[in-house]
Amino acid sequence: MGGMSQHEGDDRDPDDPEEEFSLLQPGTGPTEYEPEVYPKYGAEPEEKLPTARKPFQFTLGELFWLMTGLALVLGIGGSIPGEYSVELLAGLAGLGLLVSLVVLAVVQPTRPIVRLAWWVFLGFYVVVSLVAVVRSLW
Repeated sequence: MGGMSQHEGDDRDPDDPEEEFSLLQPGTGPTEYEPEVYPKYGAEPEEKLPTARKPFQFTLGELFWLMTGLALVLGIGGSIPGEYSVELLAGLAGLGLLVSLVVLAVVQPTRPIVRLAWWVFLGFYVVVSLVAVVRSLW
């Protein structure tokens, strides 16, 4: 480049911080038009971009039923008699988790509350399994 500025007619000093972000004079900007960067207004894109998933939004009724189901599972699990009740609950939760995973893979529900319910069920299984392991160590 030999001392010439980046654009023809641009007499700014690239090393001067005051002029680094100054405005160009009219007619001194880049003259090349890049059609792939600036498509025509209203032109259809060549390929459609994949649509994003809908955000997790729930109604209060859906969340109520989810918490009711979790409370019922905890209530039934707490009423299991015997010394190995936590281990039995962890085993049943693991079996239920595997079955629900297969069902969700086949059905592929679109409602986000179903995915949230599965993740809550997974969290419940992890917590119950940890409690069963800690109890077995004591």
